[in-house]
Amino acid sequence: MRALERALRAADIPVAYTEGFSPRVRLSFGPPLPVGVMGSAEIVDVELRERVGLRRLASALNERLPLGLRIREAEFVPFLTPSASAVSSEALYTAEPSPALPLPEDRVAVAIAAVHAAETFPVTRRSPKGEKTSDLKTALTGISVAQGPEGASIRFSLRTGDGGLAPRLALQALFGLTDEESHHLRITRTDLRQNGG
Repeated sequence: MRALERALRAADIPVAYTEGFSPRVRLSFGPPLPVGVMGSAEIVDVELRERVGLRRLASALNERLPLGLRIREAEFVPFLTPSASAVSSEALYTAEPSPALPLPEDRVAVAIAAVHAAETFPVTRRSPKGEKTSDLKTALTGISVAQGPEGASIRFSLRTGDGGLAPRLALQALFGLTDEESHHLRITRTDLRQNGG
């Protein structure tokens, strides 16, 4: 967030600022990335005081953003459009295996069949505030598999918001992995989908 704010200021983009003692650039991000998950298509809303050329905007920011952060696309949305975080209902992920944790395609197929066959698939998460149980069957909105050199690559989508599950927890439940084992999977959020879209 700070890197983007600095780039917007350095590029002299006519951004809007919050009011008060310490004004900040008016921007908001989509749903936060879960811990340990990379993002390849994150969404950010930036409020401007006036229109600028979208190509100029993306180019000026990309010249100033640190390595690994790039603006891939920019578009104008009507002023009162709800934020990306408010309208996102589903997140798409890819989980890539590693040599330390290959996932044979047959193991993945068995796990997917088990979820589809179950009426419910309760998953309990523990935190300092206590335990909470969610249903993987309703949280998981899609799953597919492709075979790669290090095992099966899993593409899956999860509901966001209430009833959603963190992707690592969903994979732990799906494949019976320990927390340590699940950290051998490279998980990337590849897209966010909006309500009705």
